[in-house]
Amino acid sequence: PPPIVKKKRRHYPRKAAQNIMKEEPIVPERLKQKSKPVFISDDFYSFVITAGNNSQIIKRCFEKRMDYWKEAPLFCTAFQFKWQPFSKGIRFDQISLSQKQMVNHFEFHHELTTKDGLFRNMFNHAESKRVNVFDFIPLTFLLDVDSKTYYNDFEKFLHCYNTIEAVKGNFDKTET
Repeated sequence: PPPIVKKKRRHYPRKAAQNIMKEEPIVPERLKQKSKPVFISDDFYSFVITAGNNSQIIKRCFEKRMDYWKEAPLFCTAFQFKWQPFSKGIRFDQISLSQKQMVNHFEFHHELTTKDGLFRNMFNHAESKRVNVFDFIPLTFLLDVDSKTYYNDFEKFLHCYNTIEAVKGNFDKTET
């Protein structure tokens, strides 16, 4: 196999998000190569389940199918199915399509499953369509505590929050 080269990735890879939206999936050449699936034995598929995220339910489902599934050790890389609570540690670059390996996470899922990832993608999409992103999603503030502008950003947030609360308070008084 080719050597693994670690690439430094931005936290929100715009190019990756754009690739996800394309109709044709981009499959690296190394994954297109045909190879024989690796099983615990020729008669069984293997699964790896780590604790957390309803792992006991998943494990019970596999235990009902033990005639063709066998549990592999946690460190096993020759699995057909892997379940773990977090995507951290999943080496998506080493998951093989030709060996039919599956995990319970999508690569770059943070682009949709985190509030800031979803907002950034919705914002970029709305900007490309020349529409107001806040016509589709609620007012959103992204505060990065490690940013040099954190205190300024936090002050803007507080000002906006206090303004909304004041308007809301005045609205409540007029209704009574």
